[in-house]
Amino acid sequence: MPVNEQHTVYLDEIQEQLLSCHGIKVLIPTLTQTLHCIHFTNKDVLGKALKHNDHDCMIYMNYIAELVLNPEMLMFGDEASKDERTSNRHRSWSR
Repeated sequence: MPVNEQHTVYLDEIQEQLLSCHGIKVLIPTLTQTLHCIHFTNKDVLGKALKHNDHDCMIYMNYIAELVLNPEMLMFGDEASKDERTSNRHRSWSR
C-alpha cells in the first residue's frame, strides 16, 4: 500500500518496501528528510480502531448475551492493531 494511503507508517517499513519492491536501499536519515520535505510529520500514535460502528457493536453484544448467561465467563483480548513490533513503538509518520 502506498505511503500516502496509510494512516501511519514506520520508517523501517518504508525502507523495507523500497528494497523489496524497487531494489533501492535508502538510509533512515534520508527517509526522514524526504518525509519532512513532502509534509509528513512524526506523531505520537495509538493502536486503536480506525472505524467504530455502534450498530455492529449492538448486534454483537445481543448475540453474545444469547450465548452466555454469566458475563464473568467471558474473556476478551484485542490484538487487531498489534504486530511483533507494536509494543516498542509510540511514534509514527503521518500527514
